[in-house]
Amino acid sequence: MSLNLEWVMLAEAAVQDSDGVLSIIGLSQNVLVTRTFPVQTKRAIVVHLQSDTPSPVTKASVNFSVVSPSSRVIVAQTIEARLGKPRFPDIPWSMDVPAEFILSITEPGTHVFNVELEAGDERLAKSVDLHVLTAEDLIKVRASEEDEEDEEP
Repeated sequence: MSLNLEWVMLAEAAVQDSDGVLSIIGLSQNVLVTRTFPVQTKRAIVVHLQSDTPSPVTKASVNFSVVSPSSRVIVAQTIEARLGKPRFPDIPWSMDVPAEFILSITEPGTHVFNVELEAGDERLAKSVDLHVLTAEDLIKVRASEEDEEDEEP
């Protein structure tokens, strides 16, 4: 069996009902602008797994961590999952794994959300970035955009 970690996405929130239907709110929440530090924020991370065969592994471990620009792990969590039989055994299997974190951000820069999946003999990893900007950074970006607009004929 070939298990793939197809994609990882940041969002404002993610909710999964008892049938496994996932609702994601505020997609692509990968920029945070703040005037002060520390700042608290909530982010959801959603992992999409897919297999090319209809029978997935029966157990999986999904490890999440968020690493600051200064290489400090600011939050980590592991989700252990027991996977049942696929609802539709004649088609390839897929699953979405959501996790939510409340983060205390203490510095600007790129914070990396890491995802590592362990399922049977498979070890897969992906990451997605959260860019933390200061209000001063945003002012510089907007000033640069205005300068570019002034240069257009």
